[in-house]
Amino acid sequence: MLGREVVRVGLLAYEEVATPSVPTTISESIIWKYFKEENDPSTIVEGPIRLDAALRDDAIPSIPTDKIEQGSADVLIANNIHVGNSMYQALVTCCGASSALLVVGGQCPIAVPSQSEPAENLLFSIAAGVVMVLTGFDN
Repeated sequence: MLGREVVRVGLLAYEEVATPSVPTTISESIIWKYFKEENDPSTIVEGPIRLDAALRDDAIPSIPTDKIEQGSADVLIANNIHVGNSMYQALVTCCGASSALLVVGGQCPIAVPSQSEPAENLLFSIAAGVVMVLTGFDN
């Protein structure tokens, strides 16, 4: 769908170490371990990972981790709608990003369009939702 042989996914957090006092980092760590065990060469999943480390190859982690990939993420996943929507709006408004925004975890993916974003981004959101449903990835 992205036209790439390998898709890089960043599970975003404000710190890169799974900490019991921060439940979202535990969830992201569990997802990362699942994909690591799957050993699918077409998907690289990193998380929890900071936004700068997910987007920049030269970002140096503050704490050494066993993560192997940094920078150039194709997909960014935020753990809540407030963070995800704010980040999405910033990327679209300030950077002119081409992107798709979906809320997942319910009975079906939900496209969440903004009045100010390009129509192309809404098309991308709908297309991504359709692909998720057709491949069963939304379950």
